[in-house]
Amino acid sequence: MPPTPPVRDKPGRNRPRQASARLSEPHLLEAQEIAALGSWELDIRTREIVCSPETLRIFGWPENQPADIDRLRNAIHPDDRTIVDEWLADAPHARSVPSECHFRILRSYEVRTLLGRGRIKLDDGLKIIGTVHDVTEHILARRSSEENAQLRRGMFENAN
Repeated sequence: MPPTPPVRDKPGRNRPRQASARLSEPHLLEAQEIAALGSWELDIRTREIVCSPETLRIFGWPENQPADIDRLRNAIHPDDRTIVDEWLADAPHARSVPSECHFRILRSYEVRTLLGRGRIKLDDGLKIIGTVHDVTEHILARRSSEENAQLRRGMFENAN
């Protein structure tokens, strides 16, 4: 049996990958905006948070002001601060297992509901990397749907 000839790369074959790499950041930023899903990284030692532009938008923060854990705590609804504090404190114990937390924030005189997800990152210090998803519209739609279903059930029961 003759030996198998070596596989040769076709000229230009790597171009889509290179274009994909160039487009990845703008596409990621646009996808985050469309999904109302931001990304962040919290340095536990310095308490500094590095946020994507969408995370800043979700919290209603200007892009030119640095974020830290105190600014985050001030944005969180007072009734949910303990939940978020416990979630962040438990993250190092979860190691690489992602964890999540629903919480509310106060933004420009409105309450928004967020889903935070994160996991510990140990490769360059003690950090938590995660996402924050604004699920307010989803929760309001679900609540409205449930209320409509209850109303229909009540109307059906009264008709009988």
